[in-house]
Amino acid sequence: MGNMNDFIGAMIGAILVIVVGIIFLPMVQDQVDYLTVASADNNNTTALTGVAASLMEQVPLFYVLGLVFVAIAWIIVSTKQL
Repeated sequence: MGNMNDFIGAMIGAILVIVVGIIFLPMVQDQVDYLTVASADNNNTTALTGVAASLMEQVPLFYVLGLVFVAIAWIIVSTKQL
């Protein structure tokens, strides 16, 4: 029965990591937009242009991929001990 409790704990931990990461995702996207999109908030200029702006626009994608990989690794490492 202890093994099942460990697995459930690992699942809850992984879900919490994903939920907290999703909560922070709009802040990450706002900062990317602020740096790459001209708007009234930043005096109609962009801080980044060209290749730098293109790379910065990929940050949210890698942020989400990182969250998913961390959650999967957490579950794998926790269940290997069972």
